[in-house]
Amino acid sequence: MQNDILNAHVAIVSHVPYTQQNDTCYVNPVECRILEIFTRCFKRATLVRPRVEYREGQKDWVRLPEHTDARELRGPQDKYGALLNNLGLAPRRLADLLSDVDIVYGRLPSYEGWHAVRIAKRMNKHTIVSLHGDWAEAYSAEWRIGLKRILRPFIVWRADRIFRETTAQCDALFAVGEKLLERYAQNRTDFCVFANFLVEQRDIEEFRDTCQSKPCRLLFVGNISPRKGVIFLLEAVRLLRQGGRDICLTLVGEGTLLAKLKTEVARTEMSNAVEFAGRVPFGPRLWEYYKSHDIFILPSVASEGRPKVIMEAMAKSCPVIATRIGSVSGMIEQNHNGLLIQPGSSREIVQAVEFLLDNPKKRIAIIQNGLQSASNNTYEKQMGIVRDALFSKFGHCFGTQISEQ
Repeated sequence: MQNDILNAHVAIVSHVPYTQQNDTCYVNPVECRILEIFTRCFKRATLVRPRVEYREGQKDWVRLPEHTDARELRGPQDKYGALLNNLGLAPRRLADLLSDVDIVYGRLPSYEGWHAVRIAKRMNKHTIVSLHGDWAEAYSAEWRIGLKRILRPFIVWRADRIFRETTAQCDALFAVGEKLLERYAQNRTDFCVFANFLVEQRDIEEFRDTCQSKPCRLLFVGNISPRKGVIFLLEAVRLLRQGGRDICLTLVGEGTLLAKLKTEVARTEMSNAVEFAGRVPFGPRLWEYYKSHDIFILPSVASEGRPKVIMEAMAKSCPVIATRIGSVSGMIEQNHNGLLIQPGSSREIVQAVEFLLDNPKKRIAIIQNGLQSASNNTYEKQMGIVRDALFSKFGHCFGTQISEQ
């Protein structure tokens, strides 16, 4: 298919790694799809980011998008690279890696993206910044133990400052959700709100309602870390079962809190009601989890933009319960296409689950409206939003050309 593309070479700088086997570079499938939202708009794209050694667990990783290559920001054997980067010192050779590109795109939160935008401005290059989560809020939620607790006020202040500094400097500003712009866009009006939704129109299935099945199967998909609030979901399951509800829970994902949650499940004697499914890559296997469960719950307590898992659940007729965090309240209209609850409240999770189970007419309407929301926010539509913004900002600078993609 023929498409107009910008006649420019863009460097996309982030902390998300790539790997290399022989002469071929790979990234995880979700990252590849997110990258394509931007790379399809340019003549050439170069990833500038850390490289990790190829491992057996990366067999599902995919080749880079068409017309995209990778440059190693920090070698896998460079044991001091990560430390220096997190201290705020720019990675070595970053300026050299950016010397021949036209546009530098820094993805935040990441120190790599921040450094890249700063260096690019000194080199008089065009810059793009996209905000994918609230860094300060994430640190506030997760740095709560030991030395991290002591350093937290400074780190939160610094993360907030980095966001404000970088968004003020860049030529084009993108954000995954309105709330990030409200906090960090300051007086800018030239911004674009988009989302990393990966659901394509073909992925959206016909209506189904399985909430009357026994047991009722709850589902969480995401990083199992403190900011995701999964500990409150476990407590809600315990309370629901204590109240006589036939409930089970599946947790899909990995993270720093996994061992603690497994210990908690064993302590509360819920091993027969909670399944730890581990990491499931985006694709057919993940779709099966949504389709085989009855209610999806996202109990985050901090740092959410527009979570793609919400649209994934809606696309598979899985009614959604989520906390009022970040731009989630812009995705879910209360009692219309989902239920919104306060973060950090197991009781509200219980009440929301019971509401869906006890009100079939309202539940059916929520599922139907969720399907429509998924259809209104497909991957294809996000690509169109980003494309229009990029062409509006840079079309007059670089011109366009026809590309077969």
